Amino acid sequence: MISRVIFLSLVIATSQVFAAWRDVYEATVRVEVPGAAGSGIVFWVDDRFVWVLTNAHVVGRSSSARVIPFQDGKQLRPATGTVTLRRMDGYTDAAVVRIPRQVWPGRLSFVPLSLAVPAQGQQIVTVGCPAADWPSLWHGTVRQVRWPHFSFFPGRAGSRDMMSGRSGSAICDVWGTKVIGLLTWYDPSTRNGKAQILRFVIQRLWESRMEVPSSAPRIPKHYEPLHWQEKAGDLAPVSLPSTQPGDSVQAQECPD
Repeated sequence: MISRVIFLSLVIATSQVFAAWRDVYEATVRVEVPGAAGSGIVFWVDDRFVWVLTNAHVVGRSSSARVIPFQDGKQLRPATGTVTLRRMDGYTDAAVVRIPRQVWPGRLSFVPLSLAVPAQGQQIVTVGCPAADWPSLWHGTVRQVRWPHFSFFPGRAGSRDMMSGRSGSAICDVWGTKVIGLLTWYDPSTRNGKAQILRFVIQRLWESRMEVPSSAPRIPKHYEPLHWQEKAGDLAPVSLPSTQPGDSVQAQECPD
């Protein structure tokens, strides 16, 4: 009797985990601009718009981006949105794409952004679109947290083609209920993935005057991003602009 109860409890817990992971999967999208592609996460839906978070280096200087969701084992038709927020400086690499709700091709799933700071040893999940293709889920562990970034393992699996396209992927808690980080680059010296702490991204995007501590580590000047580029090969170094923090902020409408 006791073993049967334990078995049923494990079945229920497992089904709950996979249901939560399904929400992350459905909220993950491929983000495309001419010649490049990455990943993104739907983090909010209101009466008028669907809001997607990605990396600034994924959308580049484009004013619009195509967003492609995946549901029920199918790739849905693209929806075009406007890049309404972007920030790329020595500490931040993030952008927001806003898509009119009436053109969204499928169910409206989203995973909310969180102010929780990840902890060393914390279990995480991330879903992205490797090789600018279908999304896949990884389970990993936070290795080191140093505000405003953190590293996680595994950071790479298989060939570079299996990593390119993952820039802009959400890093979520192990249950997939909230976004705590934004995958941005790969550190070849440690073989770890590198992500921005979501609390920092939120403050930098929506509270752009926030000061950064002088001791805060910067994103490497020539870092190895994880987006796919048509002309430059699967992974190409990104050079950060020589701007002061805040100079590259473009702010328009954004959700409350």
